[in-house]
Amino acid sequence: MSADGFGGQVLSEVKKETLNELLQAFRNLGNKDRLGIPGLDQLLAIFNHARPLETDQQYKAVDFSRNQLRPHALLLRRATRAPVVELTGSAPCSGKTQLLYLITAISLIPKTYKSIILGGREGSVIWFDTDGRLSTNRLHTILHREIIRRSHPLAPICATEIEDLSTFTLKNLHVFRPQSSLSLAATIKSLPAYLLNQTRHQSSARSLQIIIISNLSIFLAQDRVDANNELLNLTAQHQPGTPGTYNIFSSTYADLILGLRDVQRFFDCVIIAGSWSYTPVQFTVDGPVLRSHLPSAWNNFCNLRLVSERLTVPRFGPRLSAGEAMQEAEERQDEAEKGRFLCWVNYLGSEDWDDSIQTSLNQLGRNRGFSFQVTQNEVKVNDEIQ
Repeated sequence: MSADGFGGQVLSEVKKETLNELLQAFRNLGNKDRLGIPGLDQLLAIFNHARPLETDQQYKAVDFSRNQLRPHALLLRRATRAPVVELTGSAPCSGKTQLLYLITAISLIPKTYKSIILGGREGSVIWFDTDGRLSTNRLHTILHREIIRRSHPLAPICATEIEDLSTFTLKNLHVFRPQSSLSLAATIKSLPAYLLNQTRHQSSARSLQIIIISNLSIFLAQDRVDANNELLNLTAQHQPGTPGTYNIFSSTYADLILGLRDVQRFFDCVIIAGSWSYTPVQFTVDGPVLRSHLPSAWNNFCNLRLVSERLTVPRFGPRLSAGEAMQEAEERQDEAEKGRFLCWVNYLGSEDWDDSIQTSLNQLGRNRGFSFQVTQNEVKVNDEIQ
């Protein structure tokens, strides 16, 4: 083989990458433990590795000031975004909020304290308490216990220092309580100015780790009513080109997503939004599916959907006698008090997934998620579903 032929063969084996792909690869090296929970971080890596670009039609929303459409998809290129997670509860008391407490605690805990490695993310957290259910006392309890668990047994931190560290750490949690989708969107847009203001809080030197919206479904009913009322008003005024109710409704959430997109690009933070579902879990060939009631604009923005559910104790058998039931009662009560939960991947929209996602999930086998336990003082996570 001639030198030119050999050189051409060697060059043909060289993999070509764009500058954007190279920079993204460097960013991914430091994001393998985004949230500090191995099972969850593994899923984030799978779903954030291959994120297709959306079409220009997916995020279009009506701009009423100019009565025309604006292409939001041009601004929402997934290849450069951090993870966006939807966490849906399969039923009331599904453990969703407790899991968010643990994620928040890990994000707030320092990396080290007096040369003791705690392994926290040492960041700040934004929590939009849309349903008013955030319990700072419960969060403090979980954070306090997590610091104790992470402290070195040969050099334990005294109780007073742990309490002071917990109180100081919680000051990097910023809670907002919007009363509507419009106020939520407005608050999101004001976040950069607020977080970078060194006179308002002590978190300006910390990185923003997570934005949590405790319940994105809370305003759905009111938003649909408002969209319908606005449509009636526009129709009564005989305005030409009046959009439908769904377009008005979608426009509200498209503006909200644009605000989240801008903040996420600025701070490179994870977004986690809780939601409700009013339908039972459906089991398909690919995997379990729990239908979402959020607008399509959100479904396109989110790239990982998780479902949290409580492990229930099976019912008594139909032929079980009263005596046998009494014998099992104590064991069944003990099992119920263990507070065990599962968090698994929702296969909603799996037909649009990249092949690499399905391959990676198949390699996980049955462990396509993780289990966790909620007790009086802490939340403990297992790496695998049991």
